Amino acid sequence: MKWPQGWREVSILDVCQLNPSLTRNEWPSDDALVSFVPMSAVDENRGVIAYPEERPFSEVKKGYTPFRTGDVLFAKVTPCMENGKVAIAEGLRSGIGFGSTEFHVLRPNPELLTPEYVFYFVRQPWFRLQAASAFVGTGGLQRVPPGFFKRVRLPILIIGVPLLLLFLMSGCRPCPNSSASSRCCTQPPRFGKPSSVSCRALMRSFRPSIARSSAATSLAKAC
Repeated sequence: MKWPQGWREVSILDVCQLNPSLTRNEWPSDDALVSFVPMSAVDENRGVIAYPEERPFSEVKKGYTPFRTGDVLFAKVTPCMENGKVAIAEGLRSGIGFGSTEFHVLRPNPELLTPEYVFYFVRQPWFRLQAASAFVGTGGLQRVPPGFFKRVRLPILIIGVPLLLLFLMSGCRPCPNSSASSRCCTQPPRFGKPSSVSCRALMRSFRPSIARSSAATSLAKAC
């Protein structure tokens, strides 16, 4: 597929870490409370961690999936994956969390894209259909294997393009109940269902992708 000027299609693993570990420097004391996210805590309709829990670090540091603020949690087991259990890790106590082993964790490179971009991309219905086609296992224990993400490619903004072009690509239009300076994105391109994300919020998501960093420059050359 030919992308507009400034965009490239890259492997998602070139711009995100898959299931990264926490460093020892990020570990709190054993009695410190940290956020805990069982699968039931993620609201598949809103795509948020709706019912977080807190547990002592000593209870969860082994045997659970670690993540930190800004990571994207993606349910890998059926039927949770098909139902859209995806969320950005936000509001975590101590900045870190642990959750069900049935989550894959995607950690975006902050110099190239934001958690919101990855969240909308992997929550799209067509993406979940592709993930389901890669299931391994039998019956109710089918899961998306880590190897699936090796085949995933996504568009990323490598070099700066005019702001108007971003608005047009994002499907922005004036909100009927707002001022002319306030606009909304009702259908971001290939980001799934319509949302009420503001243009300003969407631009915050795209801005880190504009190449003014060494990481973006290197990626542009590789493409």
